[in-house]
Amino acid sequence: MEADLEFITTSLFPALPHNLICCMVKFNSRLVRETGELRLWGQRGAPWELNLRDLCRWCETIMADRSKCTASDKNVTFHPGKFVDLIYVDRMRTKEDKEKVNIVIRSVVFLVFCGMVSSVG
Repeated sequence: MEADLEFITTSLFPALPHNLICCMVKFNSRLVRETGELRLWGQRGAPWELNLRDLCRWCETIMADRSKCTASDKNVTFHPGKFVDLIYVDRMRTKEDKEKVNIVIRSVVFLVFCGMVSSVG
């Protein structure tokens, strides 16, 4: 499933770096697993549909934000945590669940961008 999401998202958003898409897919998949499959947290307001639509909205938002940059700002790297609040955190109902989403994104960003995970799967 992660490989499919990665392939589709990469095809739809070729301007986004591969490691960014890997990070986004890994994050989305981890939320699906923890909130939906394992029901470890995030049960208030559940069930959550965290899927390709959310990944696409996240990518679109990052791309739209980047298009607002001036030519000199175009060298700024994409940040995978940007817009997580808008797409994921704000959907959670409790303060604890909102913080858990932030913990997960920080964890996934560290794993992917510190070279501990080279791709999704």
